[in-house]
Amino acid sequence: MDFKYSYWENYVDLKTETYEKRYLTRRINNAEMDEEVRQIMSLVGLSGNEKKNVNFLSGGMKQRVALARSLVIEPEILLLDEPLSALDAKIREKMQILLRDIQQKLKLTFIFVTHDRNEALQLSDRIAIIRDGKVEQFATPKELYDYPINKW
Repeated sequence: MDFKYSYWENYVDLKTETYEKRYLTRRINNAEMDEEVRQIMSLVGLSGNEKKNVNFLSGGMKQRVALARSLVIEPEILLLDEPLSALDAKIREKMQILLRDIQQKLKLTFIFVTHDRNEALQLSDRIAIIRDGKVEQFATPKELYDYPINKW
């Protein structure tokens, strides 16, 4: 997930995003587009913020907009590269819950890259420990916690 906040430079304009990413491949009318935007904004907890200037959003809200922009194209797999690393602990915890809820609700596969052991254990059903480009261990969080092959 790209966390650059360039939503048509400064605005949370998911309708434009929806049009660009979906209308050209699947003909949908304005009412359907509006409904998709409403649903996605609700899913990420940003209902009512569709036209706000990004410069006035908090860091956590910006992360949610970036997530919404990624979800609007209905991906099968979503790559999240250190998505929570710049957030403070309280917002990070809320975002972890949000990501878990979205993943379960949409039955979406996340590839979640993190250096935070606790984050990996909380958000994953499988974890790959990669060192120097090689997978050292691939296991469930419980297996990894109970039987680590190294001090990851």
